[in-house]
Amino acid sequence: MNNRQNRFAVLDILKGRNASYRPVWFMRQAGRILADYRKLKEKYDFLTLCHTPELAAEITLMPVKQLDVDAAILFSDILIPLEASGIGVAFSKDVTPVVDSETGFEFHGFGGSLDFIAKTISNIKGELKDRPLLGFSGAPFTLACYLKGSKSKDQYALMRKLMYGEPIKELFELEKMVIDYLMFQIRAGVDAVQLFDSWVGVLPADIYRELIFPSIKRIISKIGRFAPIIYYAGGGAAHLSDIISDLRISCISCDWRTDILKVASKFPGAVQGNLDPAIMFTDFSTITKKQGRLLKELPKNRYIVNFGHGVLPDTDQEQLKRLVDWIHNQE
Repeated sequence: MNNRQNRFAVLDILKGRNASYRPVWFMRQAGRILADYRKLKEKYDFLTLCHTPELAAEITLMPVKQLDVDAAILFSDILIPLEASGIGVAFSKDVTPVVDSETGFEFHGFGGSLDFIAKTISNIKGELKDRPLLGFSGAPFTLACYLKGSKSKDQYALMRKLMYGEPIKELFELEKMVIDYLMFQIRAGVDAVQLFDSWVGVLPADIYRELIFPSIKRIISKIGRFAPIIYYAGGGAAHLSDIISDLRISCISCDWRTDILKVASKFPGAVQGNLDPAIMFTDFSTITKKQGRLLKELPKNRYIVNFGHGVLPDTDQEQLKRLVDWIHNQE
């Protein structure tokens, strides 16, 4: 068994320090597969869970207590800052988002509309003493996909069409909002943040380089002085990996279609993720063989174990706990 008395290995890696063991956490670990979360979902709708500090803190801590993961991530949603900015946001029973499409969005600050987030973070930090808390935000392009009413079923074709025309003013307004939102969480007490560019992989590389990459760099330059940042590019973003590797950031989180070894060879910071969440539905020896290869080929001090996307809803909780325990016993 590795020495895990210091449970801040995720933060150590993000800050370029030596890690005493192999750390692991999962995107969408707080909810979905956890039986205790599903019980709460029977009593409360999704936005109520997000808006109620006591409930959001309880859900945030569930995977720490039940899976023994090495970081908690704030239970919330990437659309919360849009809602706090005055945009209508709702969720269906299966947590499918419905956003009031808007043209001409302008960000004028949050006022006191995020007080519940600050209270949630305070509640979590009051109990979470032995490992870090991660905050997060959606990135401007991904948030714009929802704001403009673009749909995943057509590969966000509406947003892609718009990207070839006049500059989209909303992207700059969303950039300002994301910076304010991440800084709000950092001031409230999170230890690091993840920027989710979940759908940016639908863009061609030249459009990403010209119109999106400069915005991501500005966000990093404003936030990176105050907390480590993880940047996750999803939606099949392997073709963007060479561009993303130029970011001056703590960590790049790779989806399962990206060659994480190639990213690690070009990027000097930490890398995270890459394991396909669908692998959890095969036998355990196959899972550990795939994960073991990543552990062998990626340096301990530069790799955080995670999936290349969120945990799939019908993943077996005990199987996931077994994987966490196995990772903690690897060198």
